[in-house]
Amino acid sequence: MSSPNPPDPVGRDLTRARAKRRLAPDAACLLCGERDPEVLREHPGSSVPASVLEVHHLAGRANDPDLTVVLCLNHHRMISARMPSYGVALSIDADRSIAEQLVSLLRGLAVFFEQLAAALMGWAHQLAESIGRDGGQPEPA
Repeated sequence: MSSPNPPDPVGRDLTRARAKRRLAPDAACLLCGERDPEVLREHPGSSVPASVLEVHHLAGRANDPDLTVVLCLNHHRMISARMPSYGVALSIDADRSIAEQLVSLLRGLAVFFEQLAAALMGWAHQLAESIGRDGGQPEPA
C-alpha cells in the first residue's frame, strides 16, 4: 500500500541546497546563536530533515523582500506568528502604498526588536550570574 503523499527526497534536497546558498557560511540565529545549518530535525509525519536556520523577512516578504535576518526555526515561527497580531500586512497587495509598506516594516521591526531585547536581557543575566553578580541587577551608583 503506498502512502497518499510519498516523500520527495530530490525536491527536498534542492530546497535545502537553495536555503544553504542564501545563508552565509557563518550564519547563526540572531536571537539564540544557533550556528550549525546542518542541525536537523524531522517534520511531524515525515522522515525528511530540514535545516534549523531560516531566512526571516522582517517586514514580511510582501513589504520588503530584501530586508532579512537569519533565525532558527523556533524563533522564526514565533516571530512570524506574532506579526499579524501587530498589524504587519503579509499578503501581496499591489495597491498597498509605500507608506503602508513602511508601517508594516516598522511593526515587523518592533516584533523582532522585542524578541531581541528579551534575548539580550537573558544573556546579560547569564553573564552576571557567571561572574557572581546578583542576577544581573545593576549595582547602585
